[in-house]
Amino acid sequence: MSEGPVLVIGATGRTGRLILGRLLERRVPVRALVRDAAKGDEVLPPDVPRFLGDVRRGETLTEAMADVSSVIIATCSSAEHDNSAEAVDYRGTRNIMEQAVTADVGLVVFVSTIYASRPEHYQDVEPTSLGWKAKAEEVIRSSGVPYCIIRSGWLTDGGGGEPLAVSQGDTAEGRISRADLADVCTQLLCLPAARGKTLEVVAAPAGQAPSLASAVVALATDADAGSKPAPAASANELRMARAHASPSPRRVAICGGGVAAVEALLALRALLEVGVEVHLVAPNRQFIYQPLAVAAPFDLAQTHLSDLAGIAGEQRAELHVDSLARVDAEHRRIALAGGNTLPYDALLVAVGARRHDWLQGALHFGGAAEVAAFRALLERLESGADQRLSFVNPAGNSWALPLYELALLTASRLADRGVIGVELSLVTPEAEPLAVFGPAAGRMLRNLLAARGIALKAGARVEKIQSGKLHLHTGATLEVDQVVTLAQLEGPAVPGLPCDAAGFIAVDEQSRVTGLDDVYAVGDATTGPIKQGGIATQQADAAAEAIAARMGAPVTPSPIRPTLRGMLLTGIAPTYLRTQIADTGDSFETAANPLWWPPSKIAGRYLAPYLAGHSPLTCGQTLQDRPPCTQDRATLRESHDEARELALTFVEHDAAGGHFKSALQWLEVLEQIEGVLPPGYLHKRADWQARARE
Repeated sequence: MSEGPVLVIGATGRTGRLILGRLLERRVPVRALVRDAAKGDEVLPPDVPRFLGDVRRGETLTEAMADVSSVIIATCSSAEHDNSAEAVDYRGTRNIMEQAVTADVGLVVFVSTIYASRPEHYQDVEPTSLGWKAKAEEVIRSSGVPYCIIRSGWLTDGGGGEPLAVSQGDTAEGRISRADLADVCTQLLCLPAARGKTLEVVAAPAGQAPSLASAVVALATDADAGSKPAPAASANELRMARAHASPSPRRVAICGGGVAAVEALLALRALLEVGVEVHLVAPNRQFIYQPLAVAAPFDLAQTHLSDLAGIAGEQRAELHVDSLARVDAEHRRIALAGGNTLPYDALLVAVGARRHDWLQGALHFGGAAEVAAFRALLERLESGADQRLSFVNPAGNSWALPLYELALLTASRLADRGVIGVELSLVTPEAEPLAVFGPAAGRMLRNLLAARGIALKAGARVEKIQSGKLHLHTGATLEVDQVVTLAQLEGPAVPGLPCDAAGFIAVDEQSRVTGLDDVYAVGDATTGPIKQGGIATQQADAAAEAIAARMGAPVTPSPIRPTLRGMLLTGIAPTYLRTQIADTGDSFETAANPLWWPPSKIAGRYLAPYLAGHSPLTCGQTLQDRPPCTQDRATLRESHDEARELALTFVEHDAAGGHFKSALQWLEVLEQIEGVLPPGYLHKRADWQARARE
């Protein structure tokens, strides 16, 4: 073991105190990190140097970490929100490792637990706590700091001294005393063969077990065992090697404040926990989740708003409230509209496209900003002031699903309120509705539109509105009172970036901008044929992988093989659609059951679980595709209706009894079943949330 003290983090806990005791018995210089000074004074020996710090706040660890040779992490989370497994075991470990890289710590010993890689096989004390331990392990493996990870058996307070069984693969079962675990931690500090290894330790069932040293020597390193490789060099050596290697970005600038930018930020931090500085440049202070805006005029959903500064802070990124003005690729810097410049080693452009209102006299629905105008339009239909409403899909539009949703939800709203005599139509240049999802989806949607009394005019292009009529390219006309359409999109034409005639940025299959080093573009700003949030997140993931690999992360960048997923809100039950865009075969899928989970409108690998993280139904889950259910639609529909009615019964029963938290949980179940809230429940939810806080 190299010179310098050993820092014990979690020193006032039961295991941490025993580790300190074993180190003192061996006359090893120690330090203790304590969050509560009074508790440290109460339970620790008076001669142990104590440093006040909190793993949840990385800046408080700097002093304690200075000049230490090794760190033993024996932190313990609890079910309390501010002391959760995510906050302590995962984010706390991330803060520790970031400081360990800076301090060039020689070795980190991390106390994890059996079942960390298989939490589904054990009922967590705190939901997903085992999963957060596993994420913490990956933070350590990817940090570049030498390490050893101990997955201990279930801890007991026995006296210790039992024979121990050492294994790998996270298949161990059993217990271990805290005293024996403390011995293992201190021994591993002096065993070079333990570097870069993850091992499980439990009490041996009977008889003699080999010594810890001989057992550790026989184990494989994580790199040899197939885990993410952990460099054996010191963090300082790793930094020096990177500095003399081919250009390797260390500062990343992400420009944009929408879906693609946030997905890129989340993906980058998932792949590179430490050692990279991230800057987020966005003109907006709030992240607006637009897909549910189509349901907002009908009071079936709220447009979700998230504080962008909060998201950036959680991901340890610096937010610049500004917009991209120019890219200087030669000097690797960007100019911002506010006058500042920002250097970069890798640049990711996710600024979106420009909206163009192309049809004079129509309401161009684009999201939250048009909710009030569409609600006013609904009021005119319900009052009888207007009788004829047409939904128009513009020529060249590749993502018309929101328009179909608006039409179907409008028809359902009018039927629910007993409004008769309103003529609804939908005009589209597509040969079949939602043709991108294949023939089966087109037939399904044709039937659905007909059942709702919506006249479909396919293969038709609208040229103008004049004198209360829609003029089609064929010369035919359609009488209307109101028209709703979607905006046409134009490229951002960012100065300094190559673009096509329409201003869109050309990229390759890993989202690299054509002809530029370490510059990537994703989302609606690119030349991709389909402008849709889910596709944008897949582009962002590919770019993040490419950037992380350039920085030395143990990841192999994957080219984009875009999967288009769509949740169609119908006013009754959602329909799920999926297709492989690049697949020349028949890969179209239409289903009444969710084809991915969490069942979000934008199926982003990192964004969907992140936004669903508050939900007990989806907390801690990763995005996964699911197969279509083999049951016929009528049976599924019947099961859906039964589940809906049962959930509604529980909602009303619990709310009537004053059990508002339970009622809100059942309402969340309903939202998962329906895709949106049932009519009338948006305001009820707000009321129950207020009462639940009382």
